[in-house]
Amino acid sequence: RIGRPRRSTRRIGATEMAAVKIFGGRLFSAVFTGDVLACFRMSVEQASAQDAGLRIRLRLSETPELADLPWEYLYNAPLNRFLSLSTETPVVRYLDLPERVQPLCVELPIRVLVMVASPNDYPPLDVEVEWSKLKDALKDLEADGRVILERLPTATLQGLQRRLRRESCHVFHFIGHGGFSEQHADGLLVLEGNTGRADPVSSQYLGALLHDHRPLRVAVLNACEGARGGRTDPFAGTAQSLVQQGIPAVIAMQFEITDEAAVIFAHELYLSIADGCAIDTALGEARKALFSQVSEPEWGTPVLYMRASDGRIFDVTNAQKQQHPPIRAPDREARPAVPANSGSPSSPAKGSLTSPRVYISYSWDSVAHKQRVLELSNALRGDGIETHLDQYEVGPPSWKQWQRQQIDAGDFVLMVCTEEYRRWLENEPGRGAHTDGELIRERLAADPDHGWLVSLGFGIYRENRAAIPAFVGDADYYNVAHHDGYQRLLARLLGQPLVVAPPVSRPHARASGGQAAPEIGLTVLEQAKSPTNSGSEDPSPPTPSKVAMLNDEIRQAERDLETVRQTNAKTRDEISVREQEIKQRSLFFPLLLAFFGTLVFFGAIGVGIVELIGLRGEGIQFLVALFGATTSTVYVRAKIRRGYSAQLRRLHQESAKALENLEASEVAVRSKVASLRAKLPSP
Repeated sequence: RIGRPRRSTRRIGATEMAAVKIFGGRLFSAVFTGDVLACFRMSVEQASAQDAGLRIRLRLSETPELADLPWEYLYNAPLNRFLSLSTETPVVRYLDLPERVQPLCVELPIRVLVMVASPNDYPPLDVEVEWSKLKDALKDLEADGRVILERLPTATLQGLQRRLRRESCHVFHFIGHGGFSEQHADGLLVLEGNTGRADPVSSQYLGALLHDHRPLRVAVLNACEGARGGRTDPFAGTAQSLVQQGIPAVIAMQFEITDEAAVIFAHELYLSIADGCAIDTALGEARKALFSQVSEPEWGTPVLYMRASDGRIFDVTNAQKQQHPPIRAPDREARPAVPANSGSPSSPAKGSLTSPRVYISYSWDSVAHKQRVLELSNALRGDGIETHLDQYEVGPPSWKQWQRQQIDAGDFVLMVCTEEYRRWLENEPGRGAHTDGELIRERLAADPDHGWLVSLGFGIYRENRAAIPAFVGDADYYNVAHHDGYQRLLARLLGQPLVVAPPVSRPHARASGGQAAPEIGLTVLEQAKSPTNSGSEDPSPPTPSKVAMLNDEIRQAERDLETVRQTNAKTRDEISVREQEIKQRSLFFPLLLAFFGTLVFFGAIGVGIVELIGLRGEGIQFLVALFGATTSTVYVRAKIRRGYSAQLRRLHQESAKALENLEASEVAVRSKVASLRAKLPSP
């Protein structure tokens, strides 16, 4: 049974709150009575004396029929207090499992992977509004570097598997439809299939994927009936099954939750986790935020299933930002200096061997992109460039003041251009990239010379053109995904040319007798990796930073190769399916037409014979008409078959061209991988 979709608005007055108190009070009185009540009060007093809290674990494995009760509304009437509304008395549905949970030591930011599923054959969810609200709720945490929010491009099981294989995440956050199958006694999450239609996925299959991803510690299921379980099996249910599969903590919804409550809940939950709180404490903070800001008993909607005995699933350390790698002095031998000439007043003089100061402006598109920018910065510092990056900072008193200082004092500002960066820079106030854009525009107004502004990216200009902000103008662009692009950027920052002009020799004296002097040969001297005056042809080994960049390029090229191969296989399958469809239609319709034509033909012959025997003139006319109808049927049948044959020929032509292009792409990517491997030093 699939639950209803969430409603966007729902207000509850004091009457419903009073009803919740009555229900919670009766539930409390039914459980905490006699010796149990005395033990509870004594435990609370002892915990309070030790300045600690008391975790209330509900062990319902022996009585799964009680799991559907909303235990989160336990209400202590004499104290006018809901137990789960206090972080000192959190209510946890504890599942006893043999495996112990050790807290995962992580450094900020907490990485949250979000899957938003809205199949086209289910009641629609406004997924873009859902996503934008979640982004807005956590934008301050993203700006502070506490949380990274990433949306899965496709809400499919295959897409989730591939994403978990490539990069780690700490929290899985699902938004969509959910349900419970009475027939199979198992919870369901409604994902999307390849065609966009619903793909109900059993929690057992989902848990099998999430179990192997060791950094994953929390699953948040913002779906109806995500907390519902069976009446006979304690692990029958989406949240319960995921905990059984190895997820340390799962937070699910036992009722519908409004959009307003979902936004507040997500913000406070992830903020508390980033602050290092235990998961039940973090949920308690989120409940209190719902209680104070929504004024509804929706604080009891989230349910926590947990198998960590102390609730500590993360050991969050303060973000130890990357330390500045040492700046190596520019190599005098690597690039011959040329005399200084007049250039941009903000740029270092050409031929100068001082380290230029460079600020790198970028956006946190993903963890992988952030890491690539860090590796680029480290490589530049290893080549004598004084780069400044936010990842090196522990946290200045004012990020905007720090950004202004870097942009105003920098000899260069490098803009790592992506479509996300441009969108943040132009349309997302409050983002760090947007602040960079405002400060860069201010400097451009005071210093219109674009010499200090450099745009770059991890792709060729033609493909990355839409990602370059409009105000950049004619600033140079460098593709640092390739070694030659990085070398060009390095030469630009150091003010040293890649190609050195040879010295101009004295003109030859004109020979007597009017004979022309010998012709002067023009030689292009390209820069070598070894010192130019050494005469050695063996290049010096690349630095470790360059080797790291080459390895990164190779991994990216291998991923591209795998994508091309998968596209090739998928295209071949699609062509085969289309070919079979055309062949089936080319046989079915002519046969159907021939069948009905035969029936008409023999029926008409019988009628015509009767008419002829009766010596009626209409019989001859009927036979003539019959001959015409039969001829038309044969003609139409032949035309249909010719039409399908033409479709089949066009399909073969298009297929051959498509497969040829794909094979050419595969060959090109193979060559790229081989050339990149050739650049690596011998082991």
